[in-house]
Amino acid sequence: FIYLTSGIYVLKIDYSHIMNRLFFLQSMSLAVWALTAVIIYSSASKPEIMLWYKISSFGFGLYYASILHLYLMFTRKQLAWHIIAALYIPAAIIIAATWFSYTLFEDFIFIKGQWKFIPAFRHPGFYVYLIYYITYVIITVVMLLKWKKRAESIKEKLQSQIMANSYLLTVILCTTTDFILPVFPSYNLPALAPVLLVLNTAAILYAY
Repeated sequence: FIYLTSGIYVLKIDYSHIMNRLFFLQSMSLAVWALTAVIIYSSASKPEIMLWYKISSFGFGLYYASILHLYLMFTRKQLAWHIIAALYIPAAIIIAATWFSYTLFEDFIFIKGQWKFIPAFRHPGFYVYLIYYITYVIITVVMLLKWKKRAESIKEKLQSQIMANSYLLTVILCTTTDFILPVFPSYNLPALAPVLLVLNTAAILYAY
């Protein structure tokens, strides 16, 4: 609900502005990710989970490309159409891979009254996503820090600092809760990335 309303709110301010449309896109990808996560954890069967997990790929697959594109617009980068296309190709590959193979998870097991996600460490798709994820995160953070360094106004320096800090913080938290802690059998919390990323969305709204 938060992602949906914030995306529509920004879009209604000025539909024609590319940054507003990109903010709407990243908000919708997070909304899909969060909604499918809720459905997955309340599902009664593994086939049902697999279907909604595939649908969720439009969220976790698209998010990192759309947020990088948005931040590039913040820094006033002029992007040719082929650069923009190349920016989204890895996201399209991740989405396709999730529908036809493995990416993040290889199984879902019902333990102690809840579904536990088993990371797909044995499958190449997981590492394709990992490369996409890490590469886009590094590029995004470095780009924001460079923007801060060359920014002339106090407002832009503050914007870049807020967005770099919030993005890096949420990425670290998401990686820890979704991929590191689940390795330990005693860890029972659900995947929290679609929830934690609301911090980054709020930071963008504040900085904007």
